[in-house]
Amino acid sequence: MPEPQLFASGFNIIDGSYIDNFKITSHNVIEHNLGRHHYSYDVSISFSPPSSTTINSIIANQLASYFDSSVKIINSSYGTPYQCSMKRLSYSIDNNSLTIYFEGHAQRV
Repeated sequence: MPEPQLFASGFNIIDGSYIDNFKITSHNVIEHNLGRHHYSYDVSISFSPPSSTTINSIIANQLASYFDSSVKIINSSYGTPYQCSMKRLSYSIDNNSLTIYFEGHAQRV
């Protein structure tokens, strides 16, 4: 299975990187074993906006679309390929910081 950090980096979720001028300030990935070669992940990604931007639902949906429903092949640390995807669950806005929550899946191919 792709370890949590490999899962995140496979979707380009890297602290300090930018998407449309929004900085990924932190992320968290928790893995759950669903059975033989099938895993789920609780994923949260926090963003900070450029100084003159106020976060709203339009921006939240736009940023989530970079990850939502995309499918990637990500190798485990042993080199075993897994088909991985993420689905948006919700988001929260707090003090002009945005956190988007996803459910990720990985299935061995």
